[in-house]
Order: sequence, then C-alpha cells, then structure tokens
Amino acid sequence: MLCEQLPEAIQARLNELMSKNSQAILMREEQIELDALMDRALQLMLRKVEATALLRKRGCIRKELKLGKLIFLE
Repeated sequence: MLCEQLPEAIQARLNELMSKNSQAILMREEQIELDALMDRALQLMLRKVEATALLRKRGCIRKELKLGKLIFLE
C-alpha cells in the first residue's frame, strides 16, 4: 500500500515555512530549511509515483477514471 508520508511535525513545519514564504517573510535560514524540506517532500512524491507506475505495469492496480481512485487488484 502507498501510504508513506512525511512525519506530522515535519509536515507542520513545511506548511509553516510555505505560509511565511508566500508572505515573503522568511529569514535566510528558514529559506534554506524550506528548500531542504521541499526536496524531501518531492523525493517522497517521486517514490510514490514510481511505485504506482511499477504496480500498474505489473497489473496490480488500475485507475478508476470516474473517481480518480487507485484500485488494488487481488
């Protein structure tokens, strides 16, 4: 199952930094931290996309077009 997520505290910090960034009030150290957390989040999303593609290629899942949900086949 594809349920890997960022830890709750990391996600909360990422959200906080993204909010400050949109208001243009980030300190230099916070910008560096935001960049690192964004890299981590993007790597996680890439792993999920690659895993989904592999499962689909193997015929383990199909996409339900109407609902946009992944259906795991048994």
